Amino acid sequence: LNELLEAAGGRNAFAANPRNYFDLAEESLIRAAPDFIFELRPGDSAAAAAEARSSWARSFPELPAVRHGQVHVLTEDFILLPGPRMPEIARILQEKFGPP
Repeated sequence: LNELLEAAGGRNAFAANPRNYFDLAEESLIRAAPDFIFELRPGDSAAAAAEARSSWARSFPELPAVRHGQVHVLTEDFILLPGPRMPEIARILQEKFGPP
């Protein structure tokens, strides 16, 4: 996922973490102050995605991504599957970043 994010023009705020999967402390998230947040919820409904965005807004209104409407909940069923659709995943991420 980190490589796809970079291919799309982004930078993972937590790329330096030595572990691939870890519990993210709220303090670390606030300190990182991301401009974009991607929450991956393959197969979820539009309503579930909207609730996830609302949850970010309630929990972290101070984050730049939240303030600027850049919390993206990606619900495509293939979003976490490595394989031939990876270029499509990178394109989806790139579209969320908007024009360079």
